[in-house]
Amino acid sequence: MRGALPAVAAVLLALFATPAVADVGAGPWDGTNPFACTLQNSASLTNPNADPFCVEYDHSGSSLADAESQLTSLLTDGPGQLAAATDKCATYRVDRFSGPLYELDSAIFFNKATGQGATALTSVTINGLPAPPSAIPGLPGTLGGVVAVPVVQACTTQGQGGAGGGTTTGGENFLAGLGGSTPGTTQPRPGNACKNLSGNANNGIGRAKLGLKRRAIAHRLGKPTRRAHGFYHYCLRRGGDLAVHFGKGSKADVVMDSGKSFHAGKVKIGSRLTRVRSALKHELVLGHRKRDWVLGVTHKHWLLLVGLSKNRVVYIAAVSRKLSFKKLATVLTNAGR
Repeated sequence: MRGALPAVAAVLLALFATPAVADVGAGPWDGTNPFACTLQNSASLTNPNADPFCVEYDHSGSSLADAESQLTSLLTDGPGQLAAATDKCATYRVDRFSGPLYELDSAIFFNKATGQGATALTSVTINGLPAPPSAIPGLPGTLGGVVAVPVVQACTTQGQGGAGGGTTTGGENFLAGLGGSTPGTTQPRPGNACKNLSGNANNGIGRAKLGLKRRAIAHRLGKPTRRAHGFYHYCLRRGGDLAVHFGKGSKADVVMDSGKSFHAGKVKIGSRLTRVRSALKHELVLGHRKRDWVLGVTHKHWLLLVGLSKNRVVYIAAVSRKLSFKKLATVLTNAGR
């Protein structure tokens, strides 16, 4: 990793300070997740009771006409329709439509605590070429703008983000990383689509080694459960998530784990801070705020990161030392989306 290692601390502490819910303002919204939450796969939800509820839908194989119709309906009055149809205080939803000749991605959110909602068409590709939103018939003229949704008093009294999610800080979201919850919370048992993967952190995690290309990772681990923000995400049979990020040259530069099937020596998800400090050799404190910690151990070509929330391990990550600090901050911020 380029530069002096202590500079990582500034990056990580800056992430701790990120607000749980961003105010997207009154202008166009670019579709970025406004909440500190994990984007779940609709086909295998790990926490259906989450609030904010953040979910991704895959609409592959539909005809272009059907995709345009569904997309137009979502973007016309999506926030209001979603808010009226659910008891969630806040929701962030991503829809991905794909067929032989097209790919259409949209995002939508509402927050009953603030009365805000918005829609965004984040990507349009037709016949392999980027296309403007005007290529989709019937899209609203205010596409991307913030709209009003009814304010619900019960949501405002529970803090930003609504029930169950309003007390989460940006730092906790970063620390919790990929799992969607911190240790001690109850999650439904993952479905059969989840992988039975395990292994140790060593220039990667398990068979997901740093430097491997997408095709090699897919050959070793199989088809990912979902793809988002440059990551291949793999739902784990014993709970949690393994995520592989691909950077320059489509090579893996970050591998993160929030499941108990992986470990870093004697350190695993749920381990207490005292055990981690005694088990790791030559560890550095890269970030610390109250009971949240990020510890690091440098190796010849890679960096081991261990994140703790409430003094318990919630993720383990292997990071290429070729990654710049600025890029690392972006990748870690996107890890739980």
